[in-house]
Amino acid sequence: MPNHDIDAESARIIDALRRLPDDTVSPTVLAAAAGLPLRAVLRRLESLETARLVSREDDGVRLVPTYDGDAINAEWGNQWPTGTDVNDLRHEFSPVLQAPLANLLGEPWYLENSSPGGDYVTWLDLADGRHVGVSPHPAQDNTMRWMITILDRNGEPQVQDHTMPIDTPIGEVAQHVHRVVTSWGVALPGADYAQVVAAAWNANLHI
Repeated sequence: MPNHDIDAESARIIDALRRLPDDTVSPTVLAAAAGLPLRAVLRRLESLETARLVSREDDGVRLVPTYDGDAINAEWGNQWPTGTDVNDLRHEFSPVLQAPLANLLGEPWYLENSSPGGDYVTWLDLADGRHVGVSPHPAQDNTMRWMITILDRNGEPQVQDHTMPIDTPIGEVAQHVHRVVTSWGVALPGADYAQVVAAAWNANLHI
């Protein structure tokens, strides 16, 4: 996430977390590394956690992993197009489209290459052994739309939603994913998830 999208103190906190050698650090160590008063760090951590940029755990603070779709695409010879043309079928499985969504959904969602051919899917592993997958695919009308699927333990699809075009703003896509999956009876992490997504996106905390 570009640091110019957040306030100066938060940017210093993010930069400090990237520089520190340990993945997880105490707020006191983080404050010293960022050159900020501890009270300022504690105040900013709340909004950074709401935006799912950092995670506060018992042993300290750490950055939430983020995905760079352009970098992933470059590793595969730029085989996926940029932009959001719904008529361009090359967007199927595109990590360029999925990286911002995976970053906005946050942990425990993760973006993973699911085959040797570079078929990327954004996954959520459920406690009962099933998996929720999200990725762009051609719909029956031959336009590219986000497919949301629950797979059983054997990898077979149980239920699918394939309605939202890929040119929909990514914040709306994240909220749609939440609504669809919860309508299928899946309890997603965080009772106020939809509000968290909206707050982060509306605050221009683009990832």
